[in-house]
Amino acid sequence: MKVRAIAFGVVGVAACVSVLSVLVIPWGWYGTISISAWRLPYWGLHLVAVAVAYACALWTLLTSPKRISALVLAAAAGVLVVGATVFVALGYNNASALFDEWIPMVNPRLGSGPFVAALAALAALAAGALGAGKRPQNDRSAIGVGARAVS
Repeated sequence: MKVRAIAFGVVGVAACVSVLSVLVIPWGWYGTISISAWRLPYWGLHLVAVAVAYACALWTLLTSPKRISALVLAAAAGVLVVGATVFVALGYNNASALFDEWIPMVNPRLGSGPFVAALAALAALAAGALGAGKRPQNDRSAIGVGARAVS
């Protein structure tokens, strides 16, 4: 039971970190101008991939499927999240899509947001996969319920 409780906690903390990575942590820098994820082109694709990853993590924790199917599902969702994050993060240097009137004459650089976002989603998937198959075991033999009489 402790493994599943820890896994639920990890998924919750990872969800909070994912929200912070989209709203607060910069995904790109133009000099001193920070670029958040919601300003990047196709940022909704990242949100959909992360939502699918958290749905998979919670599904594996709530239904407790077999370990192999949970690992396959987590791996597929992880590939989806990393691929979508890389695709969206590559738009950090598309200045014409980020700025309307003026474009700063500095070299853009990648921020830490994509790395934090991908690691948070992967941590949630790992917790879901590791917590899968860990159903609470009711040991009734200690109190005698359900035990067969020995003759």
